[in-house]
Amino acid sequence: DVYDFDIMHGDFPESGQVEGPGGILYGVTPYGGAYGTGVLYRYTLSTGLYKDIFHFGLTNPPLPWWTPLIVGDSIILGVTSANTAQSGGAIYKFNLNDSTFTVLYPFGPSDGSGNKSGMIQATDGKFYGACTAGGAHGSGTLFRYDLPTNTFTKIYDFDTLSGIGP
Repeated sequence: DVYDFDIMHGDFPESGQVEGPGGILYGVTPYGGAYGTGVLYRYTLSTGLYKDIFHFGLTNPPLPWWTPLIVGDSIILGVTSANTAQSGGAIYKFNLNDSTFTVLYPFGPSDGSGNKSGMIQATDGKFYGACTAGGAHGSGTLFRYDLPTNTFTKIYDFDTLSGIGP
């Protein structure tokens, strides 16, 4: 073991880690931290040092679940499964340069809810993801997010014929 997670610094780190600039690994936990609703953390390979860099909580969307992150040169993108203001979760950005957290898009009930798979970036430069519930039929949605224009588009509403809870 290189680090033992605990309730104060994040519990159940099942999202895996993504390597960012400088040989630093980033990940999320859905539990633990200052509010018990997860942390964003980093682990520096060269020094073996762990640091929780953001605590999800009461005024920002909690529960990042086990979603993989997208790490760029200066930002991290991720999704949460739940949000206190909107029950569906949110797409968020964390700025590595100044440690600011920004909700980019809060999911509304028609957008979908329960994103537990994260997002991927496709060759068109846009980010795609799926929600396990919500949408027009309550069975989940497929969505696209364009970071430069901050545009969210619901692409598809799942139903009992096409499948539920992707």
